[in-house]
Amino acid sequence: MGTLAALAATILFSLNGTLSALAFDLGASPLSMAFWRGLAGGTLLIAGIGGLRAVRARQVFSGYRPTRRVWAWLGVGVIAVTIENLGLYAAFEHASVLVALVCFYIYPVLIGAASVVLGLERMDARRIGALIAAFIGCVLVLVGGSDGSGEIAVAGAALAVIAAVGQTVYVLSARHGFGSVPTPETAVVLNLGPACLLLMVGLLAGNSGLDPANVSAQLALIFVVGAVLSQTLPMLLYLTGVRTIGPVDTAAIALIEPFAGAVVAWLVVGQPFGPLQIAGGALVAGSALLVQQRGG
Repeated sequence: MGTLAALAATILFSLNGTLSALAFDLGASPLSMAFWRGLAGGTLLIAGIGGLRAVRARQVFSGYRPTRRVWAWLGVGVIAVTIENLGLYAAFEHASVLVALVCFYIYPVLIGAASVVLGLERMDARRIGALIAAFIGCVLVLVGGSDGSGEIAVAGAALAVIAAVGQTVYVLSARHGFGSVPTPETAVVLNLGPACLLLMVGLLAGNSGLDPANVSAQLALIFVVGAVLSQTLPMLLYLTGVRTIGPVDTAAIALIEPFAGAVVAWLVVGQPFGPLQIAGGALVAGSALLVQQRGG
């Protein structure tokens, strides 16, 4: 079940790029997308937890009360998820889905490097090789871009790398800081927390996309569908996978996301991709698998 949960989460996450492209065509911005989807996802989760309490007399946090240390780690997770969401949605705005997702999926390699810096693991030839392979793979994806917009693709790739840094911090904090918090409550905090941060940023920046009056019915539908299908549900499934089969196996399954996302974007919005980009994506996926191997 853990494997199936991780696979389902990956397939659903792969819809993000296509939904983002559709939303951008209707006037959305990365900030408004991240805010509305986080708000919708958190609200749905609260309703679901309320339903569980009513039907099963389930207490919030299942009787577990987070300590100050755990709340602090949850705060780190909220900031990391905010950076990840903004960076990835902005990457989808400036690059193809394949470019954005391949560059984002260097995060397993970054996790390995961060573990070395933090003294959790040792640097070895395997991790050095993974870093080199990930870099070469990203270069191949950019060079193999079939739309000819190399400069824009570089900007999108840089934003995706920023999102990967956010994901790295999130995974490490989830693994070592708030892993004891029940999955539904974790998902609520990681949806509503970033939404609150983004609301403050949007108000300071005067972003009109946060005004409900400026959200069309079509855009609202995309936000709700995205909140359910490509954010909240896969987040629950992904956390289930991590806590059932472990973070390494779950992350390995998730490596199909760039390719699944590219196929969906090609079918729905006509985003092209070439063989050199597929080769680069495979190299990045291979580097992520390499860095997650035990021993060596």
